[in-house]
Amino acid sequence: MISVAALLTAGWAAPATTLAASTAPGITRTSVLIGSDQPLTGPAAVGYSEIAPASAALFDYVNAHGGVHGRRIRYRYLDGADLESKALADEKQLVLTDHVFAVFNAFGFATHRAVVGFLHARHVPDLFVGSSCACWNEPKRHPDTFGFGTNYNLEGRLIGHYVTRAFPASKIGLIWEDDGCCAGSVRQLEAEIPRSRVATSQPFTIAELTSTLLRPQIKAAQSAGVRVLVLDTLAPAAVAEVLLDTESLGYHPTIVDRRRERPRRHRGGCQPRIIR
Repeated sequence: MISVAALLTAGWAAPATTLAASTAPGITRTSVLIGSDQPLTGPAAVGYSEIAPASAALFDYVNAHGGVHGRRIRYRYLDGADLESKALADEKQLVLTDHVFAVFNAFGFATHRAVVGFLHARHVPDLFVGSSCACWNEPKRHPDTFGFGTNYNLEGRLIGHYVTRAFPASKIGLIWEDDGCCAGSVRQLEAEIPRSRVATSQPFTIAELTSTLLRPQIKAAQSAGVRVLVLDTLAPAAVAEVLLDTESLGYHPTIVDRRRERPRRHRGGCQPRIIR
């Protein structure tokens, strides 16, 4: 984990003994200021609000052990609430008012899509975007933006490969978030899984989680005899809703979920078979 901090500063924080105060924003003889917008509130807060405090704890540890080349890492994060307009306002404050040197781990696909043009125009280092879209690895378009993690397309291919081989005799259903980000992942899933094996493939939007929820999609999968249900979403609320709906319907498929968190027990204390 310390290597994350070292990588953050390796290219722009030479030893303080050899470098006077930098002319770059956010860098002094003793510190480097970085910033981020994070979903501390809003629909993505459940499951993602812990990221920024965890990052801050890592930087505190690094600072307590001498920092990087004698410089402390100062990490300032604002609540973007997983809203595009709020994320853009946050990034403008961080860059134009707070004068951060770099943006670190800014959250989300749609939210970061709203701010990447602003960061690019001002040549702000945009490091380790908190979204695994392959679009963050396009140096010709955004030379200052760096993604991290397995991109969604490859993730979809890997999950599809696993499901096809792990459940060779089961009907498969897909429930996926139609947010513009998961589309490539779903295409890779469907390319790996034989079409004859996919009984249902159903999109949903976050708006549906506050109206019809996901019961129609779950009922359709149940009616089609789906025994392996693949969830392609990063929304914690959607995963929770699938677990609640399958239980309330007495429907117990194997659930394959791309999210990395361990499942928590839900209503009734029942623990479903869920694979991550």
